[in-house]
Amino acid sequence: AVLAKQCTVRVRFVDEKGAPVADTLVGVSSASGSSSGPSMRTDANGRYESKGLMPGLFCIGLQTPDKMSPPGMYVVAPGEDLDLGDVVVCANTDFEFVMDNFGDRGTVWICATDAPTRQGVRIDDRLLSRDNGMQQKCALYPGRYTAIAITSNGVGMVDLDTASSPSAVHFVLQPAATLELELGNPDTITSVVIAKRTGAAVRRLVSVRKSESITLPPGDYSATIIDQAGVNTRRDFTLTAAGFKLTLP
Repeated sequence: AVLAKQCTVRVRFVDEKGAPVADTLVGVSSASGSSSGPSMRTDANGRYESKGLMPGLFCIGLQTPDKMSPPGMYVVAPGEDLDLGDVVVCANTDFEFVMDNFGDRGTVWICATDAPTRQGVRIDDRLLSRDNGMQQKCALYPGRYTAIAITSNGVGMVDLDTASSPSAVHFVLQPAATLELELGNPDTITSVVIAKRTGAAVRRLVSVRKSESITLPPGDYSATIIDQAGVNTRRDFTLTAAGFKLTLP
């Protein structure tokens, strides 16, 4: 029965000109961040195959000092043989996040602004911690992002574009507001995308298994709630300094 549930994922990594990215390490991890087997290299044709995976959400990608594959987690169904086709590896852009006004603690969440173009792909947010230094470099795949600083001195939000934004990222902090996500059905695994009313995503939660809180600047937002069947429900709300509670299906 276990073998019947195991999955296989195949992918071919190519550069921006379509040439294979050969002999490069590929990392595979689950939604929890745990590694799923040993890292292996692409073959001469840029192909990579991972067998014996249990169904779920997996991050499958590669990164060199100057190039990386796009962010994203792939949904793999029980017993599925999933071929991702060609995944384009692009030159990354390095940003330096300055955290000298954070106080004694702080984190930065980096959210891909634009929705994935491929069906079945979910994007999780990246996390930087003040504990690792007051200036930290982070390589980003080409595109637009929103960075949110949550600190002991307040919260700040910065929009980033790898094509035009300055490489040094500074945050102007303001008092924080709390968005409470209350899970109506504890057995439901729900994905949630919190966005500005303009549509630009500011936080992506790949898998919500319990009630939790998110810290954001006050403002007008929308939440797109995705249930297990893939049905999307949008809810608009205003997050005030007093906070807001959002019940998920």
